[in-house]
Amino acid sequence: TASPSGKLEVFRPAGQSSNPQLILSTGEAGSSDYSLSTDVTAAGDFCIVKGNSNVAANVRLKIDSSGGTIITADANNEQLVIKRASNTNEQLILGFHSSDYARIFAVEQGVAYRNLVLNESGGNVGIGTTSPTSKLHVVGDGDTVTLQKSNNVPALAFLGSATNKSII
Repeated sequence: TASPSGKLEVFRPAGQSSNPQLILSTGEAGSSDYSLSTDVTAAGDFCIVKGNSNVAANVRLKIDSSGGTIITADANNEQLVIKRASNTNEQLILGFHSSDYARIFAVEQGVAYRNLVLNESGGNVGIGTTSPTSKLHVVGDGDTVTLQKSNNVPALAFLGSATNKSII
């Protein structure tokens, strides 16, 4: 642009079909380029994109025009990994295992899985409810809640129906 509004302005003249992009590249063969782009999927979106072609398919972080943040990954690694600054092997991982379920776990890569603590300072945890009234509050349509050993043997089961309530 002939009259930029800041020290660096990437401008797309009206009527052009490409998204305005600032491309970050090392210039080395085999390295990944990234671009900062706007209006990738909707007007007003801001995105960090892997590569600089097929932009909409390669969005890695999107802040949509309403302020929502969406973090995406490639098809082989559908997870968000939060790494500790002082030891990047210590990680909290949120993601999808398959189309069947999602998972959350804490791990120190190459060492062990770590404990995952919810609400350590207080509060209640709900499964199937948005307003838990006890430390662990489970609500569902099933008739059984089971605590199970790692060898798939039930350790404790709470069975319940309108006519039969028991603990085994």
